[in-house]
Amino acid sequence: MKNHVTGSIDAFGLADSYKDDYFPDETNCVGFACGYQAVSMQPVNHSLKDLLEKEGYTCTKDIGAKDCKEHCKKSKLDVYLVLYIDGMRPVYEGKGDKLKKIREENRQYGTDPFDTAGFRNAITPMGIDFHALKGGENGYTQQEGQVNRLAELTDKQKRQRKEPWVPTDEDPEYFPLERIYDKYCCCKCSEASSPSSPAK
Repeated sequence: MKNHVTGSIDAFGLADSYKDDYFPDETNCVGFACGYQAVSMQPVNHSLKDLLEKEGYTCTKDIGAKDCKEHCKKSKLDVYLVLYIDGMRPVYEGKGDKLKKIREENRQYGTDPFDTAGFRNAITPMGIDFHALKGGENGYTQQEGQVNRLAELTDKQKRQRKEPWVPTDEDPEYFPLERIYDKYCCCKCSEASSPSSPAK
């Protein structure tokens, strides 16, 4: 991935230990969900947990898209996103319950994908990825431009990228349940809703 900051001018405030986790002039699901329009947030030197805490979010495991908004409201927090750690297609469509086996192995070795630094090197080779959705008054949104996994999207997911998606009892999560490894509801107060500079 590219970084266009040149010379000694720290135009994006990236001169700290998080500089390799923020990529200006790009966008990914986590950056978009955190309020950035042109920053990709990748857990390179830090974990997903570290990055979201740096942005001011408190994340709760096992609360998904349908219940996240209400969960945050109870804590008087009105900015929210939902983060999925999910199996990639070879895992969730493979023979046998590969996702369950990966979860059991990770539990055995004390590996938590959410709290593991260097996700791409440490976790992705297992067949596990992550995806975030930005919460709002009218449902969840995500950037349309993310095309690296376009071939894996269902027709429903393609629609969800073009208009806000509102979870229901019949359709509570973005991914099919059998594809979800873990899910997190992440909240923060709107007073701190402006994206953090990585030097914060």
